Amino acid sequence: AGCPSEVVDENHRNAVTTNWLLGAGVVSLVTGIVLYATAPSWEDEKPAVSAAVAPTPDGNGAMVGVSGRF
Repeated sequence: AGCPSEVVDENHRNAVTTNWLLGAGVVSLVTGIVLYATAPSWEDEKPAVSAAVAPTPDGNGAMVGVSGRF
């Protein structure tokens, strides 16, 4: 009571936006849980893991590069 209509409209717009974003977050969370629960097991097949550290010369000296795969 006593609030200008612009403030009421802005608060209503913010509440609707918050509700939509909360709904999208819940849908994303449920999707992640379903994908995690139905994912195939990796116990039988171990992925290849590798890492490399290598110096790379440039015009003023050298840089050290790190690369990996997991």
